[in-house]
Amino acid sequence: VPILYLPLHKSHLDYIILMFVLCLTEGIPSPFVAAGDNLNITLVGTFFRKLGAFFIRRKEGPDQELYKAIMGEYLIQLLKSGSSVEFFLEGRRSRTGLVNPTKVGLLTKIAGAVRDGVLADVLICPLSITFDKVYEESLTSELRGSPKVQENIMTALWETVKYPFRHHYGSIHVNFSEPFSLAEFMDQSLVAVRQSDSGRSIPANLMNVGRDGMFQLATFMGDHILNDALEAGTINSPAILSVLLLNTPRQTSLRHLEHRGLTWRSVLMA
Repeated sequence: VPILYLPLHKSHLDYIILMFVLCLTEGIPSPFVAAGDNLNITLVGTFFRKLGAFFIRRKEGPDQELYKAIMGEYLIQLLKSGSSVEFFLEGRRSRTGLVNPTKVGLLTKIAGAVRDGVLADVLICPLSITFDKVYEESLTSELRGSPKVQENIMTALWETVKYPFRHHYGSIHVNFSEPFSLAEFMDQSLVAVRQSDSGRSIPANLMNVGRDGMFQLATFMGDHILNDALEAGTINSPAILSVLLLNTPRQTSLRHLEHRGLTWRSVLMA
């Protein structure tokens, strides 16, 4: 049964880290990765293709429906061949650390293929990759109001070469949630969706669910998968320190926190 890896998306390093953990550490074949075409730039795009990436258009074109059909069929053929696939339900990297809204286009296509018997089943594996600090320094400037800079070979080399040697980035934690059957999850999700006010018109038989119903079902499943990935994440020391600082009065110094028994050592040990 092919595996669909669905991680939270915090950094461009997510692709490489999962490949390292699966292939080089555990001896598991690395998945094909759906990546945004903003990474399909000189040298970098070739490097990601060597790692198993295939690029998806981020801007709609006049042939959008044809493009969606071809991309969806390519994805189904990968899974039918027994290959594992990775993509990000959030679509884009999180700029704030919060989970982005679910984008369920690819998940809807895969769920439809399982329903129609094109795919016997797929194992869903939510996972979280938690950074003490992401290496993309540009995310900080974007949060301060600077416009997003389009990726190019010079910025990619600059961030890759400059920052790792000038800053300490701490640890990276990779946590896998319990994999589960997509076919079984669809049946369970259909019952739950039909109990909501917006899902009462959806047929009880999965084979009779139309396009709009499948999109609503995939949205419910996508939200559940992201929640599983979030719960699997590591609560690291920067997160704990952020909570402490956000829940103390303004102008509170670190010395005052130490008087209350909250020292740097206690934060790091937590």
